[in-house]
Amino acid sequence: MNLAVRTSLRGWRFVCAGDIGVRNELPSTFQADCYQQHRWSCGPANLFPKVLLEILHNDRVSPWKKLHLLYGFFFLRKVVAQLVTVLLYYIVIPACVLVQGDVHLPKYVAMYLLAAITLFNTA
Repeated sequence: MNLAVRTSLRGWRFVCAGDIGVRNELPSTFQADCYQQHRWSCGPANLFPKVLLEILHNDRVSPWKKLHLLYGFFFLRKVVAQLVTVLLYYIVIPACVLVQGDVHLPKYVAMYLLAAITLFNTA
């Protein structure tokens, strides 16, 4: 991942070659599988603080590329999606449905909106 971030910051483009076959090996024990999953989940979190300033101060790539790196490579996409979901589930929609104020939100709209957000986050 570090190599992918640094080459993206240099402005290089990637080509996905899906027809190359490589041998792989599954973890032999459950403990080895747990270690592998831990490395895969903690790698981006450990890399993020190291390359954040380099991404923001890079002049070779466009702001859209920087946004893609920050939003796509690192877990900001998942954090933003979860924050929006929690905000809507627990604050905005119950306030609109339960408290009859200036904003009126029908109950069926609240249900469809919650279901749509859950499906989009899952996809």
